Amino acid sequence: QAKEVIECAENIDLATYIPDKHCLVTLTQKSKLKFFDL
Repeated sequence: QAKEVIECAENIDLATYIPDKHCLVTLTQKSKLKFFDL
């Protein structure tokens, strides 16, 4: 099983992985939600 590493220029305060949607939701210090489809 492959693992992916995501490099983010901003500090991530909170990251939540949603297994059924294969999606990573991150909250940064700029209070912007970013969605990563894995």
